[in-house]
Amino acid sequence: MGKLIIKRYNESEDAQFIDLSVVEGGAKHSLFVGRVNIKEFTGWLLEHEKEIREDEIPFDKAQGNSLAEIIYDAYNKLDADDDEFVDKMYDYRSGHCLRFAARGTDFPEIYIGKAGESYEVSKFSFKENWRYLIDIDDFFRSLKY
Repeated sequence: MGKLIIKRYNESEDAQFIDLSVVEGGAKHSLFVGRVNIKEFTGWLLEHEKEIREDEIPFDKAQGNSLAEIIYDAYNKLDADDDEFVDKMYDYRSGHCLRFAARGTDFPEIYIGKAGESYEVSKFSFKENWRYLIDIDDFFRSLKY
């Protein structure tokens, strides 16, 4: 299980350079390196902690797929006229997609949340895909202190 960390550089009042990464087995995997409004970013994570810890993804799950891949597949099958599905998609994304934590930033579609009995951070696109199981308790503890 990996440790999700936010390393901060060059603090300022509105924007800060960060390295969001997972450390597992002694190896560091950078997920995002760039500038965000750190107060908004960490505030969003804390505001959505309950959803991140408790929500099951409300879409068809194929065994072994990441949260990001399930969302990606759901978008490809999306019926724009199905208001209930569109609303479910938005509700889940707005509480689990880190892009929502970094509004105004070119932030990738990285998802964080419950995946069965574990927690993960994941990304899925035609160019890049990865999934890391993380220690969610350690991550939120590090945000609060």
